[in-house]
Amino acid sequence: MSDAGTIRWRQALHGFNDTTVEPGCSLTIDASRENLVVSSIAGPGDDDDTAQAHVTDTNLLPQSLEGKLRGRFSLPSAMPARDELPFLSLGDPAWLRAGLDGQGRVVVQSDTQTLGDAALVERFSVDGGLVAGDYLLELEWKVGAFRRVSLNGALLADTSLTGGTSAPPTRLSLGIERYDGDAGSAFTVRLAGWQLADSVSVTLGDAP
Repeated sequence: MSDAGTIRWRQALHGFNDTTVEPGCSLTIDASRENLVVSSIAGPGDDDDTAQAHVTDTNLLPQSLEGKLRGRFSLPSAMPARDELPFLSLGDPAWLRAGLDGQGRVVVQSDTQTLGDAALVERFSVDGGLVAGDYLLELEWKVGAFRRVSLNGALLADTSLTGGTSAPPTRLSLGIERYDGDAGSAFTVRLAGWQLADSVSVTLGDAP
């Protein structure tokens, strides 16, 4: 790895090596469309609303304590859920967990002792609300220093951090992780073009 860092994983090129699909949920990885992930849940009937594709090969994950993750999530309809609905996570515990909430906001979380000593949760309203369409999300981080969130090319937050972990993350997951709520309806999200780099200096474009 050079000092400038490198792109470790590309969804279209590297794909996934594991999945978790709970009963009542569905997950499709479409190799003919650059490993597009389509993740669906029927509703929040229990605690097992999970439909995820995983990358657990550490050779494809960041080798340092900084990085950048960029890609698109697409909604086929307006957001119907009434509570938290994460669809992307890096690390376990999560360095980054991104998703939506029942108020139609984008939510980005980092668990305690990951990017910083304390947990960090930020919620971002979207002009016009989360309607059907494509959204470009970019996350940048450096442990003990900062976390940046951008949506559709606009910087939403650049938050300072202190402390944090000393070991790189060991898992990346795309797809609905869970649904924290007791009401709502079926939900589908599509995830495409995601790329992961182990330095904030790396430029991640739209190319797969």
